Amino acid sequence: MKSKMVPTLEQARRIISQGDSKPLGSNHGLMHIVDINGKPLLYKGYEEVIVKCKLQRAIFLHLLEKRVGGLEFRLRFPERTKKRGEIIELESDVLKRWNSTGIPGPILYDYDDSALLIEVIDGPSYESLVESGEYSETHHRLLLDQISNIRQIALDKEEPRLLHNDLTLYNFLYDGRAVPIDPGLVYRQNIGLRDLDAYINLTFCYTLVAPPPIGKYRPQTRETF
Repeated sequence: MKSKMVPTLEQARRIISQGDSKPLGSNHGLMHIVDINGKPLLYKGYEEVIVKCKLQRAIFLHLLEKRVGGLEFRLRFPERTKKRGEIIELESDVLKRWNSTGIPGPILYDYDDSALLIEVIDGPSYESLVESGEYSETHHRLLLDQISNIRQIALDKEEPRLLHNDLTLYNFLYDGRAVPIDPGLVYRQNIGLRDLDAYINLTFCYTLVAPPPIGKYRPQTRETF
């Protein structure tokens, strides 16, 4: 039985149903900021997945894998959509592993087969830092050091579920630290740790500089990197 002091999904859903939450836009499902015991938390629901997002992601993966030979570590739609519970299980497990090994990911408070309740990280994404012109050498060093730290811990412990499986600038927030978020991209289980690490980092580097439709980023971001 969960302690009454620990925020729960039941509390979050009650707040959302009463209209007392702050909805956030998301292509991946339902996201709300909820206040529980004076603490803002993120309710991240996977009750629905927008069709447009599924199609965009499928096209992106097809084009990316066509350009980068052999890059087939991620599950595609609709295979990924059918494994929604697996997505949540993966993300919750990675967050718990990060929390227990000193990687500064969001604290996980509660989860079930359709949603997670996690800490709100108060800070902009690395993508928005670049686009606003605020990106500095300090931001750059913290980002690279954190990516290196995550990879080193995962390789030392020989644990693929410590890697950030969806490595993008959108998935790092800055609050004085480079904080990784959203490690919920399901990958193929027959890939070894070092191959998975290589594929993830190759994808990250390629999408940083590639033009649309492969690249995710605006011209200013590509020029910066």
